Amino acid sequence: EEGRAPKHTGVLKYEWYNSPNKRYMSILDFEEFCNIKKFNIINSKYLNTVQNKFVNENYNFNADLGIFMISKGN
Repeated sequence: EEGRAPKHTGVLKYEWYNSPNKRYMSILDFEEFCNIKKFNIINSKYLNTVQNKFVNENYNFNADLGIFMISKGN
């Protein structure tokens, strides 16, 4: 799926967060993980570290770093 970290395609179907291998995630993947684990995203900022600027639009594709303030939900 576009904008998501690739999933393991072997017999064991791992997500980025439960893979025994080191995996990187997209911002959308992290937001979905927070939703699954019932974390509330209180605030978020997205950065393009190459251009040294904040990203406000299409952050999953234009930002290479996301900073999140989260809390444990119910």
